[in-house]
Amino acid sequence: MARPEGQLLYREVQYFPAWTYAAGLAAAVGGFIAILGRPLPTLGGNALIMLGLLLGLWFTITLRLETEVRTGGVFVRLRPLWWIRINLDGCTSHKPVTYRPILEYGGWGIRLGWKGRAYNARGNRGVRLEFPNGRHILLGSQTPEQLDAAIEQVLAVRRT
Repeated sequence: MARPEGQLLYREVQYFPAWTYAAGLAAAVGGFIAILGRPLPTLGGNALIMLGLLLGLWFTITLRLETEVRTGGVFVRLRPLWWIRINLDGCTSHKPVTYRPILEYGGWGIRLGWKGRAYNARGNRGVRLEFPNGRHILLGSQTPEQLDAAIEQVLAVRRT
């Protein structure tokens, strides 16, 4: 999806904990060292592996969670991936919450669980959007009260 349109009401960029980036860097360095130790006849294969490692390293370095609330809705992106529009139609309630990332969602990132989805990068606070079918979407945030207020603005306009 292209960059979201509409008046910006709220924007938050969250970076993952430093160990996430360190682990990605360590994996890439380890991969490069392993390639250097391979015999020369597999040069073509080594080039493909090297390209994959470079892409993985680039993905890790640019990794962050972006959340935007606009007049057109709520948009989330795990950069460098694409924007995801969260449809607020049918949202029955929304509220700031404290949650347990590992126990409730299996960790951080884009998580798909049996009860719903979570988009989170760090911490244990966010806004939970409830839907009539019992499902929910959790948006991780370092400022959940501000995120919740922006979502309320969008929903209030839709109610009128």
